[in-house]
Amino acid sequence: LFKRLAHCMRIPSRPFAFAAMMVGVLTGTTANPVFASEGWPESVRAVYDVNFNGINVGTFEFTSESKGTSYTLSGHASLSLLLGAFKWSGETRASGAMGGAGPKPSGFTFDFKSNSKSGSTKMSFTEDTVTNVTHVPPPKVRDNIIPIQAQHLKGALDPMSAILLMSKGTSANPCTRR
Repeated sequence: LFKRLAHCMRIPSRPFAFAAMMVGVLTGTTANPVFASEGWPESVRAVYDVNFNGINVGTFEFTSESKGTSYTLSGHASLSLLLGAFKWSGETRASGAMGGAGPKPSGFTFDFKSNSKSGSTKMSFTEDTVTNVTHVPPPKVRDNIIPIQAQHLKGALDPMSAILLMSKGTSANPCTRR
């Protein structure tokens, strides 16, 4: 999904892979009884430097909050390359509720801006089904893209909630998981 989303919006997929890796630190205990019983933290805030060949090219900040059965996830990435000749920033937000099987998203937004382009993707959910997707600007129609059908929208997660689901493990230390 990350590569598909990145491909549709023509943005590099590596920031998504980096975000996925960073969000993977979401394990631990908390005072929130609903999330604690499932092994989810009540809140997480992490800020990372993004380096390329030892040179700092940006930052990535991730936050998550849980209250009762609800969760909110957000991320912000900012990149600058070639002494500012190329700049890119992105904001992503997801919210939903935790169920027995994992996250049940209610909404997702992704906004990005570079030197030459900007855009957004918004997704709405009802239960485990995507009910609305909006891309601004709309993606170009291409012959090699498989159109989304109704069955593809059932049992779906947004990218941030999918990372939240993948981050849950049986070990309190994510470094010991392989």
